[in-house]
Amino acid sequence: NNLKMATDDASIAILFRRLNNDTLHELEGHAQRGNKLASAYLSRYFYKLSDEIQAEYYALMAIPWLLDHAQTENPYAQVNLGRYYEDGICVPQSYTVARLHYQHAAELGEMNAMRYLAMLYDAGHGMPQDKAKALYWYTRAADLGDAGAMANIAIMYRDGEGVELDYEETFRWYQKGAALGELNCYAGVGHLYYFGQGVPQDYETAFRIALHAAELGRAESVYDVA
Repeated sequence: NNLKMATDDASIAILFRRLNNDTLHELEGHAQRGNKLASAYLSRYFYKLSDEIQAEYYALMAIPWLLDHAQTENPYAQVNLGRYYEDGICVPQSYTVARLHYQHAAELGEMNAMRYLAMLYDAGHGMPQDKAKALYWYTRAADLGDAGAMANIAIMYRDGEGVELDYEETFRWYQKGAALGELNCYAGVGHLYYFGQGVPQDYETAFRIALHAAELGRAESVYDVA
C-alpha cells in the first residue's frame, strides 16, 4: 500500500509539472475521486490564477490529508504544505513554517522543495538571507534536473551574488537549463551573446534566440526583437 501510494503521488506530481488543459481535467478527475494530493496541486493552481473560490474549495479538501501524511514522511505532502504556508492559502501566511516543511521534504530528496527552500534563503524570507545555502540547495535541485534551479544559479553567477561574478559559469548554467526547455535560460543565452559576456559577441545569434523565445511564448523576448 505504501509503495502504491508513493507511485500514485509521483504520477500526480508529474501531471502537475506537465499541466495543460488535458492534464488539468485529469487532475480534477483524480481530485473528485478523492485523491488529496491532486486537490493540493489544484488549489495552488487556482490560487495562482487568483480564482480564490476554486483554490479554497480544493485546499479545504487537501489540507487535512496533507497534515496527516506529513507525519508519515511523505515529501509531496511536506512540499505542498510549504507552498500553502508560503502563499497563505487557507492557513496563516508564514515563511518560517514554509521553510520547515521545505527543509523536511528537501532532506527526503524532493526536488521542488530544494528549489523552494533555496529561494527562501536567496530572498531572506523567514530567515536571514544566506546566498551560500541558496546556492547549495539550487545545486542539489539542479543535479536532479530542475531547470528553474539552473536558471537561478546562472543569475547568481551573472550578478555575482554569493559567488564571484563569472559569465562563463552563467553561460554554462543557462545552456544546461535551455537544453531542458527552460525559456528564461534560453533567453539568457541570447542576452550573453548580445553583450558578449562569457561568449564572443554575436548579434545575429542573439536576435535569432530572442525571436525563437518570443515565438515560444516568452513575452519579455518580444521587446528584445522589437
